Amino acid sequence: MHASGRVESLLAEYADEIATEYKTSRARKSLMSSLSEEAERAYKTMEYEVALRKFVKILATLDCDAKVDKVTRASAVANIGSALHCLNYYDEAKGYYVQALELFEATPTWTVTWLFYGNINQKRIEYIKARLGDIALEKPVDPTQYLDGHGVERHWSAREIATARLGPVTYLSYVNPYSWWQWYNYKPLVPNESHPATTAA
Repeated sequence: MHASGRVESLLAEYADEIATEYKTSRARKSLMSSLSEEAERAYKTMEYEVALRKFVKILATLDCDAKVDKVTRASAVANIGSALHCLNYYDEAKGYYVQALELFEATPTWTVTWLFYGNINQKRIEYIKARLGDIALEKPVDPTQYLDGHGVERHWSAREIATARLGPVTYLSYVNPYSWWQWYNYKPLVPNESHPATTAA
């Protein structure tokens, strides 16, 4: 099956599963949390087929909620594009990158976020455009590269990758930056608030 057709088939399959087994917003939020951890771990360890399925299921989960902002959905779509890119499905990856790009371009950066970190959305747009440039040259992805929640391009260290290979961790870290494919969980810091707002997903 063509890769894009397989993604659509998985979306339909997961949509049915989520509608049946995760009927509340709270249940879907818990699912999103576990899926994001599993997807990041699979991507870090270069298990791109697994990562693709996790990213598709994340998008299916988002689609079960009526109110999902453009940045959240764009991030999920970009994740799928990244996994397809890593699997060398260049044409299919391009399609998902373009979808994500259009969504990011339609959403301005919040004023408070801009004051603290600059135009994060523009940095996301430039990052995806660079990926599209790589696809035009049929250039593979650097598997260690990502864009953090503040729009800074980074690389995972060998230690971080080795830790991911050990399996799920049993603690939460508030130090490590979010990976660029976890933008759907990112919310800008608000002055005088110790924690960013959470999404409804």
